[in-house]
Formats: sequence, structure tokens, C-alpha cells
Amino acid sequence: MKRTDGRVNPTGGADTDSDHGNTITVIPDLSENISDFDGSEDAPSAREWIENIRRTSILHGWPAAYTLETAKARLVGAARDWYRSRSSQITSREEFEVRFRRTFVSQTRVAERWRRMQERVQQRNESTTAYFHSKVRLCHEVNLDFNDTREQVLTGLGSRELCTMLLGRTHDDDDDDDLLHDILEFERIERERREISGSRTRSLVSSPCSERSLPMMRELAGDENHGTDGRLGLPPVNPTR
Repeated sequence: MKRTDGRVNPTGGADTDSDHGNTITVIPDLSENISDFDGSEDAPSAREWIENIRRTSILHGWPAAYTLETAKARLVGAARDWYRSRSSQITSREEFEVRFRRTFVSQTRVAERWRRMQERVQQRNESTTAYFHSKVRLCHEVNLDFNDTREQVLTGLGSRELCTMLLGRTHDDDDDDDLLHDILEFERIERERREISGSRTRSLVSSPCSERSLPMMRELAGDENHGTDGRLGLPPVNPTR
């Protein structure tokens, strides 16, 4: 967005006032693309937050001072208190990032990263794609190779049948996408198989033959309880004769 001769121009960038020769630069507000940070997030989330600010500032050419102000505006709760206690020492974007990483993106112990990776399994109603990318990221954080990553991803799937089917498959080394495509394809086949099986069951239950046979089955069941055969009008059967 830019302003020229007292008017607002929505095209963005900078312009020169034709009367005074002044250059006015208006930076578009893209801070909504950056989430709040309260300091309770884990190290990977903190790393993603600070790197998102860096990527956004580079992509849109933000000045360093504007980047720093945007980051400060997104700090809430304990993270805001953290900044206020250090505000006199943080005078640049670079210093902010260094201190932020030192506090919130400290190196997690290998054992902790490994535990978090193994505990990450597909949650109820969680999409396979969301689980896959989250699990792969955790596997990369503990430096697993492709084969070990593949095993960890498959064993964490919510479907045991899907895991069993895919363990027998081979995949291109270092190709996470190949593994994901196979998972989604097998998931689709299994879903269609269940739908067909369920359709057959519903068809059998609701078929005319089944509906006609129900009264007869009820009559036979009632006759067994009373010792008679109502269809033929025969007397009760004496089991002692």
C-alpha cells in the first residue's frame, strides 16, 4: 500500500510525492501470519515460530526494526515477561533472535527427543497426513535414517492392518513421499473394502427374502416354547412316547 498526493494507493511499495519529492514507504501488515508465543511451547515449536518470523521478513523485505517490533508484539504471557526483563539488552533483531533461541530453543537432550518421537502415535480421528509429517519431523530430529524412520512411522499408525500390509512393502531410499503415497493408497483400498463389506451386510439384512422369513422364524420360536407346531395344527409332541 502506498500514499501519493494524499491518496492511498493499494499497490504497495514506495512512491514519490509529485509536489514535494518525498518518498513514503508503507509496509503491508502481514503480522497476522505470525501466531502468538507465550513461552510454554516446546523447543521445536519455538524454533518454528522464530524461523517463521525470519522467513516472513525476508520474503516481504521487512526492515530489521519492523521485524523486531512484530516479534515483540506477538509475545504474550511468560514470553512477554521474558522480553521485558531483557529489553534494555535487546536492541536489534539479531540480538532478539540470539537470546530467544538461547532461552526457548535450547538443545533438548537426545533421550528426551527420542522419547517424544516414540510416544508420537496417530491419534483418534487424526488424519494420516497430519500424523505422517509430524512423526517424520520427530524422526529427523533424532537423526534416524530412512529405514528406521519408515519403521517408526508404520508402527505408530492407528490401523494395525495397514501397518502389517506396509511392512512388507519396499520403498525408495530417502523418499518420504513414496512412503506417504503408499500409506494413503493402502488406506484408500482398506476403506473401500470395508465399505463394500458393509454394503453387502446391509443388503442381506434388508433383502425381501429375509423380511419374509422373519414371521416364520418367530412362529417357530414360539412353537418351540409351547411344544406345538402352529403351521400344521398338530397336538403337542409327547417326548415320553
